[in-house]
Amino acid sequence: ALPICFPVTIPEVSKICFCDLLTAFSIVNFSAGLGLVWVLSGIWSMQREKQGLKIYLASLPAVLYLSSLLYADIVFDFFAFFTLFNLLKYAKTNTGKFLVIASVTAGISIFVKYNGIALMLVGVLFIVWFHFTSGKLRLAWKPVLLYMLFPALYLIFWKYYNGIS
Repeated sequence: ALPICFPVTIPEVSKICFCDLLTAFSIVNFSAGLGLVWVLSGIWSMQREKQGLKIYLASLPAVLYLSSLLYADIVFDFFAFFTLFNLLKYAKTNTGKFLVIASVTAGISIFVKYNGIALMLVGVLFIVWFHFTSGKLRLAWKPVLLYMLFPALYLIFWKYYNGIS
């Protein structure tokens, strides 16, 4: 089944690239695959100086192959890893902008596939764990609410649109 965000992005890519919808779908998947490689190299290089090239070269053929197929998984993986990447940046810098970016990308990952709900819950657990290990557990409620904002808004909209049962 097509994920929800593709009906929004595919016609736009089709118009921009002057191609049919199937080719536009492939372009979106390929772009997400390249973005996934970029995010993976960023995660890898956060801990080790200039080691990002190794994971980039190691994952490029597999990601390119998977992104050439017409699956939504590669797009979901891009948003999931980008969410985790920004959560790691938040843990290193304790800056709210990375938490907002992680919240938005977690919401988009739910928009792509409903497996993103698990990503939302893992992000909450990560934030609580981060504040627990830093000895500031009582201050964790604000970042958790900030992180939950966009995914919760999407889920509320989805329940309203599909009818509350």
